[in-house]
Amino acid sequence: MSWNVVSTVVARPNPGGAMISMGRMGRAAAIMREHGLTVNIGRVLYGRDFGSLVMYAGSENYEKHLTNMGATMADPAFMALQGEIASMPASEFTDGMRVWRNIGAADPEKYPFTNHRFYIVPAKNVQKALDMLPSVQAMAKPYNIGVNMSVSAFGAPLMMTVNYQAASLSDAGKAMDGMSASPDWQQSVADAGALGALVGASMVGPAM
Repeated sequence: MSWNVVSTVVARPNPGGAMISMGRMGRAAAIMREHGLTVNIGRVLYGRDFGSLVMYAGSENYEKHLTNMGATMADPAFMALQGEIASMPASEFTDGMRVWRNIGAADPEKYPFTNHRFYIVPAKNVQKALDMLPSVQAMAKPYNIGVNMSVSAFGAPLMMTVNYQAASLSDAGKAMDGMSASPDWQQSVADAGALGALVGASMVGPAM
């Protein structure tokens, strides 16, 4: 599984529309997989966009991602699905389609739960923020937490995320307890705050 480039769509189901939205997202994912994309569907369990569905579609690089997305969008089954969604909406798209470049490994099969922390970072500070990744990974490793960063190529505003990947909610909770008490971790939070603005956080787990 390659997740060097990932696109995301966030959909907030309308009242009574959750199952319809999940079914449609599942159908879209099946078509996207036919065209070479790796797709996971999550639900926001806590925080920003609570209750929303999130579709992640991963590829090896931008060329393959955009090529495979182009083939998906030209598929008659996908176009028919888009028409169905437009004519009978069951949810509201609140973010997307956003495309991210991942720095560091992302493994949704090993780590199905992800704590996303969203930052708006000035362009001049992006590399400084990315340089923090190895130290954050080292702090998370004792808790069996994978960490990577993502930088958005499309979307408004352009953002960075720090993604803490866990095998279970229990592991995520243990890491939050242990890391938040660490002076090194507290300093890293202060350093990150000096580089950009933290604008939200969420915990996403499997939706289906």
